[in-house]
Amino acid sequence: MMDTVESLRAQLDEAREKIRWLEDAMRPPDHPQIAGLKLSRSEQTMLHALFTAKAPLNQDRLTKFVDVTLGRVDIVFPKSVDVTICRLRKRIGALNPPITIRNTWGHGYWLDDESKARLATLWTGGK
Repeated sequence: MMDTVESLRAQLDEAREKIRWLEDAMRPPDHPQIAGLKLSRSEQTMLHALFTAKAPLNQDRLTKFVDVTLGRVDIVFPKSVDVTICRLRKRIGALNPPITIRNTWGHGYWLDDESKARLATLWTGGK
């Protein structure tokens, strides 16, 4: 009986290691970082989504983009988007000049052209 339990534990550990490897292999590459600014993966992904969007992104679209990009299958509450945007605004608003995330009621969040240009400059290291 103990041999069977040990064997099953070994198989479980091996399966967990394979799952970790597959998750790492499927994870998209990290988005560029802004020097001196620590952003979570969700914040990075959300900022990248806003940067690449042609139109405002509402909570549902931002949630789906982040979930698909990070490979999540969790149930995410719409309020978590607002909380992440709030944290992101505080962090990037402290830059000089600041990057501003705007929102239009009923449409969603967006970056204006000036903020996108500033962000592009920061991501490329000022080149």
